[in-house]
Amino acid sequence: MAFSNATTTVGSSALPATFRAEVILVFRLFLGVCFLVGIPGNALVIWTIVAQLRQHSTTIRLLLHLAVADLLALLTLPLWIFVFGGHWVLGSGLCRLVTYLVYLCMYASVFLITLISLHRCLALRCPLAWQQWQRPKVVSGVVGATWALAAGCAGPVLVFLVPVEPSGQGRCPRQVYDSGAQRLAVNVTETLFGFIFPLSILLVCSTCVARGVRQVRSPRGGRAERLVAAVVVAFFVCWAPFHICNLTVISSLLLEPSAAALALSLQKAVEAHRPLATALAFFSSSLNPVLYAFFACHFRKGLRATQLAKFFGQMNEPREEEPLPKSPGDGRLGTATVM
Repeated sequence: MAFSNATTTVGSSALPATFRAEVILVFRLFLGVCFLVGIPGNALVIWTIVAQLRQHSTTIRLLLHLAVADLLALLTLPLWIFVFGGHWVLGSGLCRLVTYLVYLCMYASVFLITLISLHRCLALRCPLAWQQWQRPKVVSGVVGATWALAAGCAGPVLVFLVPVEPSGQGRCPRQVYDSGAQRLAVNVTETLFGFIFPLSILLVCSTCVARGVRQVRSPRGGRAERLVAAVVVAFFVCWAPFHICNLTVISSLLLEPSAAALALSLQKAVEAHRPLATALAFFSSSLNPVLYAFFACHFRKGLRATQLAKFFGQMNEPREEEPLPKSPGDGRLGTATVM
């Protein structure tokens, strides 16, 4: 798995000692920034939604679960900052728990971002279907299924994670595969479900939302368009390096039988770049609250204690819906959910 490689290969003697020290320092500093920004940011989002908003629309409920997933992932950062490049001395049980929690929350975060974008697209283009899944039971079922899917996608961590040695000098997390085919299958599955499928849905939904907002010609719709675009760009920037490393590993595994030298070169390149890619993936959990604060500040021209609550209030389903223009050959009017 990608995260396990990031935390174990840097300590390998395959890398020069000076370079290893620099990578470890940069990695720890970057994760420290993620922790200092992301923990209070996501905590503020959770507090604002729970304590300041009287009504929780579907969008707001999804944002709440997204903030919870990001917060839980970021709470593990002090452990990774402490042990990165060194030995794990906290036991195999805690190693399994925190590693699985990281993967669970990262998958949940990706899936929830995708679900938020899909929800907005349905609101604009398929209002009848959108109305059907506004029922609380349906929303709860969809959110529960999302967490269950994330739990399933994180499952390989529990299967391939090797317990820490009794001496306490092991690495965490460290995966061992019985064959190259196993490693290939895990990396392909991780990249498909963690990046390619979600990114494809995000791009389609963002295009749908952008076109719908232009038809409505609403200032609030323009803000919605920019926020959705920012979320998609942030997702790509934070996760692309992580999965490019995965794709490089996949390429090396496919080349191994016939081009061993090239495969080895690709694996060394992954070892050098994996730590930064992993740090950027963690940064994605810190970035969402920053985006909300930026748009709330831009919207109200100054961010005060109550502005985030007002901004989230604008993200609830509107009391008055704006009709979309009739499509050629369509006898009904659509409705647009705007911010």
